[in-house]
Amino acid sequence: MFYIWEKINRLFYLACFKLCSKEFISFGLVGLSGVLFQFLLFFLLDNFLNFNFTLNNLISILLGTLWGYYFNNLLTFKNKNLRGINFIKGMIKFLIVSSITIFINIFASTVFFNFSNQKIFSILFGVVSGFFFNFCICRKLIWKDKKTTFFHNL
Repeated sequence: MFYIWEKINRLFYLACFKLCSKEFISFGLVGLSGVLFQFLLFFLLDNFLNFNFTLNNLISILLGTLWGYYFNNLLTFKNKNLRGINFIKGMIKFLIVSSITIFINIFASTVFFNFSNQKIFSILFGVVSGFFFNFCICRKLIWKDKKTTFFHNL
């Protein structure tokens, strides 16, 4: 799995002309898989439970956030991989830090949904609204990386 992940990450790294850091690309790819997971959960909740848009979105975001934490720990920050009690402590920190992103996501997507009544675009708007903040904060606080860059040589 790691070998395939490294090849996919390297492909995107080259496609970005080596301007973005590999960690940033990996974080984004894990985030993309989390968004797909979030969409799947959202539509399952939306079709089978009688909750409103915001509650379905919140539940799917929380579970997608846990998905992202697990896979970022496993793949993106594998050289700083957290295990055992540190994994649990990191997850709690991640959820606390992500609560800001989750708030941004829920707020932005709900406002967009109230204006447009478009579920997919509303969810995407919320996701994009919190992505960059989440990368910077998580890299610095959870996996304790001193530098927080998106791009190389800038």
